[in-house]
Amino acid sequence: MIFSKKYTHQKFEKFQREFISKFSWMAFSANNTRLDEFEEYYHFEAHRESNVYQLQLGIKNTEIFIEGWIAGKCLFSSFAEKTQENAEIINKFIHQFLMNWRNLSIELLTSSEGELENQSSADLSLQHRGFEWLKASLRVLEEALKNLKEDRIKGGDLVFQGLLFTGQHPTNQNKIIRLRAFNLDIELLILKTSKLQLTCLNKKMNDHFDTTKPEVSAIISTKRNETLNTILERLEPIGSVILLK
Repeated sequence: MIFSKKYTHQKFEKFQREFISKFSWMAFSANNTRLDEFEEYYHFEAHRESNVYQLQLGIKNTEIFIEGWIAGKCLFSSFAEKTQENAEIINKFIHQFLMNWRNLSIELLTSSEGELENQSSADLSLQHRGFEWLKASLRVLEEALKNLKEDRIKGGDLVFQGLLFTGQHPTNQNKIIRLRAFNLDIELLILKTSKLQLTCLNKKMNDHFDTTKPEVSAIISTKRNETLNTILERLEPIGSVILLK
């Protein structure tokens, strides 16, 4: 029997139903590769036990490249017309993915709660400065996302570029929550002590992030929930600039 890899609504809906259940690791990449082929390119990945689920979307003017994999098996890989119906189906998936990403991040933090050790006044001062820097930087990011959304409405060609990671890393088993958007790279590493290691990079006008010179490196103990919520509040603005038009 010859198996067709052509995209259909039925195949995509079957793929999307897998995202109702929980995952241990979720990652999203926007416009970091293949921009020589597509106007926008997204990669979604999620892990559950030994199975890996992947979706790739390449967006052109009138068509969409769609490729879906489950546990090493390609379910579909073809171009489809960029119709309103196809856009709505894909946007529903993006909404579901971001909701799952949010829920997994919250679960990751709450499941690691424990009795926290006391911090010195110097550590608490560093935590406060790091948290305030994070809030200020994310307000700037939100304004950039607002401008990008307005550009998209007007038919402009600006695109969102970034990464979202959350969960238990499949390689090193670290529990991390990470948001990279434009020139910001923010990572929360959940330590065994239940504290958070907050690391923030800003590449400013450079081409690459310099991991040896973080803008912020602080241990978060008393502001764990506030730190995560500050990041999660940016999911909706990010969603608004990656949904298909």
